Amino acid sequence: MYNKLLNIIYPQKCILCNKILDTSCDFACNICKKKLEYILCDSRIKVAKNHSFDFVFSSFYYRDFIRKILLDFKFHNKKYLYDFLSHRIIKFARNYLANNKIDCVTFVPISFLRYMERGYNQSELLAKKISRELSIPLIKFNLIKIKHNKRQSELNVLLRKSNTKGVYKVRNANTFKDKCLLLIDDIYTTGNTVEECSKVLKEAGAKCIIVMTVARKNNIL
Repeated sequence: MYNKLLNIIYPQKCILCNKILDTSCDFACNICKKKLEYILCDSRIKVAKNHSFDFVFSSFYYRDFIRKILLDFKFHNKKYLYDFLSHRIIKFARNYLANNKIDCVTFVPISFLRYMERGYNQSELLAKKISRELSIPLIKFNLIKIKHNKRQSELNVLLRKSNTKGVYKVRNANTFKDKCLLLIDDIYTTGNTVEECSKVLKEAGAKCIIVMTVARKNNIL
């Protein structure tokens, strides 16, 4: 009764077109869902050659609706969007878990200054939801960022690699030793951020690292 009343007062709307949803829809209306299908990534996990991480998966290409939603999620305080943005990662990870093991979930950290500026870490919100839905432990505050560097989005491709060097650290290596990890981030652009995180995780003894992101730029890997 409470949920029905709440839905009357505050009806759920499509996150893309703002149309009021009927009970058969979850995050987006059927018309917008069809549009989203055009920017879905390949639904297979990719082997990451010449990287510190072992596999990578992204839900969408970083364009159109998804680009706008991610920018709102990351920079415009729309934290609630984590629920929709984690949906397809969870679905894919469940399929992966049917034949493989994941010991824990972690996420790309942000600096203290960035956290104070934004008020939250968008990758952490995604990781919390994924951890909860998959019933896999979430490891927080062990993979940390020790330097406040420039935003990757502000730099060209050549400068992005050097910008992430030496900015991440594992506090307690035993936590990740011999573990298969799910590393969560919002966008895979050049891969430098998740590569540096994966590098220190492997140095800490992680056995396998699977990177999963909401979106990725075209033509990677």
